[in-house]
Amino acid sequence: MPSQFSIIVISEDRALAETLGQASETSFPEATFQQFLRANEAKTYLKEVNLERISLVMLDINMQDSANELDFLAFLRSRDETQQVPVVILTVAQLPCDVVASYAFSAASFTFKPFSLNDWKTYLSNCKQTYFP
Repeated sequence: MPSQFSIIVISEDRALAETLGQASETSFPEATFQQFLRANEAKTYLKEVNLERISLVMLDINMQDSANELDFLAFLRSRDETQQVPVVILTVAQLPCDVVASYAFSAASFTFKPFSLNDWKTYLSNCKQTYFP
């Protein structure tokens, strides 16, 4: 089945794209994932591509660099082409300031990052049902 949903992943976790690819085989096979290790890399990429193809952004909030990542969310919301793209914030710690800032910039959700492959399968299935019914 051809990919219908292009998902941008921003995370320093180098193995995340592979994990997402494995999890999506059964729970969201229509999705493809493109990972960037830093928000600035994703910003540069998004300035150069056809943004109509971007279906979802998964933004992994790193406690040491959350200001940069939240700046990226503000960047998405400031552009006509990406204002409506759902952004899912992933975290391992829910800092109140990050939660408030995420929703202030219209994040679709703020969730704990799954740890196991089965948790990712469930998470992606839920994303598919929520954002692409």
